[in-house]
Amino acid sequence: MSAQLLHARRFSVFVKGIPEEKFTIEEVNKFFSQFGQVINVKLDERKNAATIKFKEIVSAEKAHEFSKQQPIWSDSNIVLIYNVGQGGAAAATSDATSSQNTQSH
Repeated sequence: MSAQLLHARRFSVFVKGIPEEKFTIEEVNKFFSQFGQVINVKLDERKNAATIKFKEIVSAEKAHEFSKQQPIWSDSNIVLIYNVGQGGAAAATSDATSSQNTQSH
């Protein structure tokens, strides 16, 4: 994978396990805008997942840090995955962190 693609992924987070009532572009954008300017939300209906792309890397980092401290939408089944660079990706729930891969768009 190229360094440029890895760098581009650092602007995005991947969130899976989104409940039906929150599974809209508007709801996802509303929640994640608290971390910074969201420039794209891509929903994956098969997985009840979303890829959220921010204008700045620091916004994706803030979302990741938030998800390590408390559940997204107060739902501990939601998992946020953030690609932290060449070392891989970090997945966060309110009670665990593990390495996984993230998808980009």
